[in-house]
Amino acid sequence: MMEVFEQLPGENAKHYAKRALLYNLVNLEMKPGDKITESDLCELYGISRTPIREAILELHQQNMIDIYPKQGTFVSYIDTAAIDEFLELRNLMEQSVTQLACEKLTPDNIAYLRENIVQWKHHLKNDNLAKTQACDKEFHKYIYCACGKQFWHNIIRENAYQFDRIVILMFSSINTDKLVKDHSDMVDAFEAHDKEKAFEISLCHTKRYIEHLDEFLVKYPNYFKK
Repeated sequence: MMEVFEQLPGENAKHYAKRALLYNLVNLEMKPGDKITESDLCELYGISRTPIREAILELHQQNMIDIYPKQGTFVSYIDTAAIDEFLELRNLMEQSVTQLACEKLTPDNIAYLRENIVQWKHHLKNDNLAKTQACDKEFHKYIYCACGKQFWHNIIRENAYQFDRIVILMFSSINTDKLVKDHSDMVDAFEAHDKEKAFEISLCHTKRYIEHLDEFLVKYPNYFKK
C-alpha cells in the first residue's frame, strides 16, 4: 500500500509529488510493472495534475518510470545492467574516498558513524526497512561529506535509485549481519588509518548487495527487466 506524506513547509507541489513517488518506488510499494494513473495520484496526494505529471517526467528521466505512448505510464523494471554500471562508478569513487577518510575523519566523526551503526541495528531488529535503508544511506553520505566530497555523493545518489530497490529486497529477505559488520570494520579501518583495509572492506561491502541477485531473479522474476 502506497505511503502518503504531508507536504513539507515551503515544499512546492512538484517536489512533494516526486519525493512521495520516489519513496514508494524505491521501497517497492509501487511494484515494477505497475500501471500509474495520474488521476489516482492527484486524488491520493491532494494536488493537481500538472505537478504530478512534472514529477513523473523527472522520474522517467531517472529510469524509475516508463512512459509508452498510447499504452500508459508504468513503474520501471529493475535494470541489472544499469546497476552494474552504477556499482562500477561507486567503486571508483570509493577508492579515493576511503583513503581520504583514513586521513581526515576526526574522533567525533568516528563516534557519529558508530552511533549510526547502533541505530541501524535497532531498525533492523524492528523490521523497519525504510529507516534501515535511511541509516545505510546516511552512513555513506556522512563519509563523503566529512571528506569534502559532497558533489561526488550527489552524483552517486542521483544515479542510485535502481540499486536502492535491490537494497530493499536484500533487507527484506536476506540476513544482513554481514552488512552491519562491514560498516563496523570500515570504521575500525578509518580509525586505524588503514587505507588498504578500508577500501578492501568497501569493495566487499558493495558486492554483498548483489551476491544474492540470482536468488532475487528467481524469487521476484516479474520485478526485473528482461
